[in-house]
Amino acid sequence: MIIQLARDYVAECDGILFIFRTQYLIVGHSSWRLERKLTLSTSDAARSWKSPSNLRMIALGLILATSFAAITIYPSGGLPTSTDPSDNKPISTISDWRSIPLEDVNGKQYFLKDYQGKVVVLEFMASWCLTCAQQEQVFKNDFYPKYKDKNFVLLSVTVDPTYDTPDVLKNHIEKKGIEWTMLRDTTLGLTDHFKVTELSTTLVISPDGEVKNTFLGLTQLDTLSGAVDPLLQP
Repeated sequence: MIIQLARDYVAECDGILFIFRTQYLIVGHSSWRLERKLTLSTSDAARSWKSPSNLRMIALGLILATSFAAITIYPSGGLPTSTDPSDNKPISTISDWRSIPLEDVNGKQYFLKDYQGKVVVLEFMASWCLTCAQQEQVFKNDFYPKYKDKNFVLLSVTVDPTYDTPDVLKNHIEKKGIEWTMLRDTTLGLTDHFKVTELSTTLVISPDGEVKNTFLGLTQLDTLSGAVDPLLQP
Protein backbone atom coordinates (compact mmCIF):
# COMPACT_ATOMS: atom_id res chain seq x y z
CA MET A 1 0.00 0.00 0.00
CA ILE A 2 2.79 2.45 0.99
CA ILE A 3 4.79 1.60 -2.13
CA GLN A 4 1.77 2.24 -4.36
CA LEU A 5 1.17 5.61 -2.62
CA ALA A 6 4.83 6.46 -3.22
CA ARG A 7 4.40 5.65 -6.94
CA ASP A 8 1.39 7.93 -7.20
CA TYR A 9 3.02 10.77 -5.26
CA VAL A 10 6.18 10.87 -7.39
CA ALA A 11 3.97 11.82 -10.33
CA GLU A 12 3.06 14.99 -8.40
CA CYS A 13 6.38 16.14 -6.85
CA ASP A 14 9.82 16.87 -8.30
CA GLY A 15 12.98 15.60 -6.70
CA ILE A 16 11.88 12.29 -5.12
CA LEU A 17 13.20 8.92 -6.26
CA PHE A 18 12.22 5.54 -4.95
CA ILE A 19 13.60 2.10 -5.68
CA PHE A 20 11.23 -0.69 -4.74
CA ARG A 21 11.51 -4.47 -4.85
CA THR A 22 15.30 -4.32 -5.31
CA GLN A 23 18.26 -4.76 -2.97
CA TYR A 24 18.02 -1.31 -1.40
CA LEU A 25 15.99 1.91 -1.16
CA ILE A 26 17.34 5.13 -2.67
CA VAL A 27 16.04 8.67 -2.23
CA GLY A 28 17.36 11.11 -4.81
CA HIS A 29 16.42 13.28 -7.76
CA SER A 30 14.81 13.25 -11.21
CA SER A 31 14.12 9.62 -12.18
CA TRP A 32 13.60 6.02 -11.08
CA ARG A 33 16.88 4.14 -10.50
CA LEU A 34 15.28 1.40 -12.57
CA GLU A 35 14.79 4.06 -15.24
CA ARG A 36 11.08 4.57 -14.79
CA LYS A 37 10.93 8.13 -16.11
CA LEU A 38 7.82 10.03 -15.22
CA THR A 39 6.30 13.09 -16.88
CA LEU A 40 5.61 15.60 -14.14
CA SER A 41 2.95 18.27 -14.23
CA THR A 42 4.34 21.79 -14.56
CA SER A 43 1.15 23.84 -14.65
CA ASP A 44 0.79 26.68 -12.14
CA ALA A 45 -2.68 25.48 -11.24
CA ALA A 46 -1.40 22.05 -10.30
CA ARG A 47 1.35 23.57 -8.11
CA SER A 48 -0.46 26.56 -6.63
CA TRP A 49 -0.94 24.97 -3.21
CA LYS A 50 2.63 23.63 -3.01
CA SER A 51 5.03 25.89 -1.17
CA PRO A 52 8.65 24.68 -0.84
CA SER A 53 8.28 24.18 2.91
CA ASN A 54 5.08 22.15 2.51
CA LEU A 55 6.68 19.97 -0.13
CA ARG A 56 9.71 19.32 2.06
CA MET A 57 7.53 18.31 5.02
CA ILE A 58 5.28 16.08 2.91
CA ALA A 59 8.24 14.48 1.16
CA LEU A 60 10.03 13.85 4.49
CA GLY A 61 6.93 12.21 5.94
CA LEU A 62 6.46 10.02 2.89
CA ILE A 63 10.14 9.02 2.86
CA LEU A 64 10.01 8.03 6.54
CA ALA A 65 6.80 6.06 6.06
CA THR A 66 8.16 4.26 2.98
CA SER A 67 11.46 3.51 4.71
CA PHE A 68 9.60 2.07 7.69
CA ALA A 69 7.50 -0.09 5.37
CA ALA A 70 10.58 -1.27 3.47
CA ILE A 71 12.38 -2.20 6.69
CA THR A 72 9.29 -3.97 8.01
CA ILE A 73 8.61 -5.92 4.79
CA TYR A 74 12.24 -6.47 3.74
CA PRO A 75 14.23 -6.50 7.03
CA SER A 76 17.36 -7.85 5.28
CA GLY A 77 17.33 -4.98 2.78
CA GLY A 78 16.58 -7.25 -0.17
CA LEU A 79 13.69 -9.05 -1.74
CA PRO A 80 11.48 -11.26 0.42
CA THR A 81 12.35 -14.93 0.85
CA SER A 82 10.86 -16.68 -2.14
CA THR A 83 8.88 -19.87 -1.87
CA ASP A 84 7.43 -22.30 -4.36
CA PRO A 85 3.67 -22.36 -3.73
CA SER A 86 3.39 -25.88 -5.15
CA ASP A 87 5.28 -27.55 -2.30
CA ASN A 88 6.33 -24.72 0.06
CA LYS A 89 9.98 -25.53 -0.62
CA PRO A 90 12.14 -22.37 -0.26
CA ILE A 91 13.33 -21.29 -3.69
CA SER A 92 16.79 -20.59 -2.24
CA THR A 93 17.24 -24.32 -1.57
CA ILE A 94 16.52 -25.38 -5.16
CA SER A 95 19.90 -26.43 -6.53
CA ASP A 96 18.96 -25.87 -10.18
CA TRP A 97 17.67 -22.37 -10.95
CA ARG A 98 16.10 -23.81 -14.09
CA SER A 99 13.53 -25.49 -11.81
CA ILE A 100 12.21 -22.18 -10.41
CA PRO A 101 8.57 -21.77 -11.51
CA LEU A 102 7.39 -18.90 -13.71
CA GLU A 103 3.79 -18.22 -14.71
CA ASP A 104 2.08 -16.87 -17.81
CA VAL A 105 -1.01 -14.66 -17.75
CA ASN A 106 -3.25 -17.75 -17.54
CA GLY A 107 -1.45 -19.18 -14.52
CA LYS A 108 0.34 -21.92 -16.47
CA GLN A 109 3.74 -22.74 -15.00
CA TYR A 110 6.94 -22.65 -17.03
CA PHE A 111 10.42 -23.87 -16.11
CA LEU A 112 13.65 -22.97 -17.87
CA LYS A 113 14.70 -26.62 -17.71
CA ASP A 114 11.94 -27.31 -20.25
CA TYR A 115 14.04 -25.43 -22.83
CA GLN A 116 17.07 -27.70 -22.49
CA GLY A 117 18.70 -27.99 -25.92
CA LYS A 118 17.59 -24.53 -27.06
CA VAL A 119 19.29 -21.15 -26.96
CA VAL A 120 17.35 -19.06 -24.43
CA VAL A 121 17.35 -15.27 -24.33
CA LEU A 122 15.88 -14.30 -20.97
CA GLU A 123 14.96 -10.68 -20.28
CA PHE A 124 14.09 -9.35 -16.82
CA MET A 125 11.66 -6.45 -17.25
CA ALA A 126 8.55 -4.66 -16.02
CA SER A 127 5.68 -3.18 -18.00
CA TRP A 128 6.28 0.31 -16.55
CA CYS A 129 10.02 0.38 -17.43
CA LEU A 130 10.89 2.74 -20.30
CA THR A 131 14.18 1.01 -21.09
CA CYS A 132 12.25 -2.26 -21.29
CA ALA A 133 9.84 -0.62 -23.73
CA GLN A 134 12.81 0.31 -25.91
CA GLN A 135 14.17 -3.21 -25.62
CA GLU A 136 10.77 -4.57 -26.67
CA GLN A 137 11.06 -2.60 -29.91
CA VAL A 138 14.47 -4.16 -30.63
CA PHE A 139 13.01 -7.60 -29.95
CA LYS A 140 9.83 -6.98 -31.94
CA ASN A 141 11.27 -5.26 -35.00
CA ASP A 142 14.67 -6.86 -35.38
CA PHE A 143 15.70 -9.66 -33.06
CA TYR A 144 12.68 -11.95 -32.73
CA PRO A 145 11.82 -12.01 -36.45
CA LYS A 146 15.43 -12.97 -37.22
CA TYR A 147 15.59 -15.91 -34.81
CA LYS A 148 12.04 -17.12 -34.15
CA ASP A 149 12.34 -20.04 -36.61
CA LYS A 150 15.68 -21.22 -35.22
CA ASN A 151 16.54 -23.41 -32.22
CA PHE A 152 15.84 -20.47 -29.96
CA VAL A 153 13.34 -19.10 -27.44
CA LEU A 154 12.82 -15.54 -26.17
CA LEU A 155 11.33 -15.06 -22.70
CA SER A 156 10.50 -11.76 -21.00
CA VAL A 157 9.95 -12.08 -17.26
CA THR A 158 8.49 -9.29 -15.14
CA VAL A 159 10.23 -8.74 -11.80
CA ASP A 160 7.22 -6.84 -10.44
CA PRO A 161 4.36 -9.37 -10.29
CA THR A 162 2.48 -7.22 -7.78
CA TYR A 163 2.05 -4.43 -10.33
CA ASP A 164 2.14 -6.69 -13.40
CA THR A 165 -0.90 -8.76 -12.53
CA PRO A 166 -2.15 -11.28 -15.12
CA ASP A 167 -4.66 -8.72 -16.43
CA VAL A 168 -2.08 -5.92 -16.61
CA LEU A 169 0.43 -8.13 -18.38
CA LYS A 170 -2.17 -9.54 -20.77
CA ASN A 171 -3.23 -6.02 -21.73
CA HIS A 172 0.45 -5.07 -22.19
CA ILE A 173 1.02 -8.05 -24.50
CA GLU A 174 -2.04 -7.25 -26.60
CA LYS A 175 -1.35 -3.51 -26.75
CA LYS A 176 2.29 -3.95 -27.76
CA GLY A 177 1.68 -6.83 -30.13
CA ILE A 178 4.19 -9.09 -28.38
CA GLU A 179 4.55 -12.50 -30.04
CA TRP A 180 7.14 -14.12 -27.76
CA THR A 181 6.45 -15.58 -24.31
CA MET A 182 5.99 -13.15 -21.43
CA LEU A 183 6.00 -14.51 -17.88
CA ARG A 184 5.65 -13.43 -14.24
CA ASP A 185 8.25 -14.28 -11.60
CA THR A 186 5.56 -14.74 -8.95
CA THR A 187 7.97 -16.17 -6.36
CA LEU A 188 10.76 -13.69 -7.23
CA GLY A 189 13.02 -16.73 -7.06
CA LEU A 190 14.69 -16.20 -10.44
CA THR A 191 15.01 -12.44 -9.89
CA ASP A 192 16.67 -13.09 -6.54
CA HIS A 193 18.94 -15.82 -7.91
CA PHE A 194 20.40 -13.52 -10.56
CA LYS A 195 20.42 -10.51 -8.19
CA VAL A 196 18.60 -8.34 -10.72
CA THR A 197 18.82 -4.65 -9.76
CA GLU A 198 18.67 -2.99 -13.18
CA LEU A 199 16.06 -3.14 -15.92
CA SER A 200 16.27 -4.24 -18.61
CA THR A 201 18.64 -7.15 -17.84
CA THR A 202 19.07 -9.77 -20.58
CA LEU A 203 20.74 -13.17 -20.23
CA VAL A 204 21.86 -15.41 -23.08
CA ILE A 205 21.76 -19.08 -22.07
CA SER A 206 23.36 -21.91 -24.05
CA PRO A 207 21.49 -25.11 -25.02
CA ASP A 208 23.18 -26.93 -22.13
CA GLY A 209 21.87 -24.36 -19.62
CA GLU A 210 24.96 -22.21 -19.10
CA VAL A 211 24.59 -18.43 -18.83
CA LYS A 212 26.99 -17.13 -21.48
CA ASN A 213 26.23 -13.40 -21.46
CA THR A 214 24.55 -10.81 -19.25
CA PHE A 215 23.58 -7.46 -20.77
CA LEU A 216 22.38 -4.47 -18.72
CA GLY A 217 20.19 -1.76 -20.17
CA LEU A 218 19.17 -1.37 -23.80
CA THR A 219 20.87 -4.05 -25.92
CA GLN A 220 20.92 -3.68 -29.70
CA LEU A 221 20.57 -6.35 -32.39
CA ASP A 222 24.28 -6.56 -33.23
CA THR A 223 25.22 -7.27 -29.62
CA LEU A 224 22.47 -9.86 -29.18
CA SER A 225 23.31 -11.56 -32.47
CA GLY A 226 26.98 -11.67 -31.55
CA ALA A 227 26.06 -13.64 -28.43
CA VAL A 228 23.38 -15.89 -29.96
CA ASP A 229 24.89 -16.85 -33.35
CA PRO A 230 27.83 -18.91 -31.98
CA LEU A 231 25.42 -20.92 -29.82
CA LEU A 232 23.28 -21.82 -32.83
CA GLN A 233 26.16 -23.39 -34.73
CA PRO A 234 25.73 -27.19 -35.17
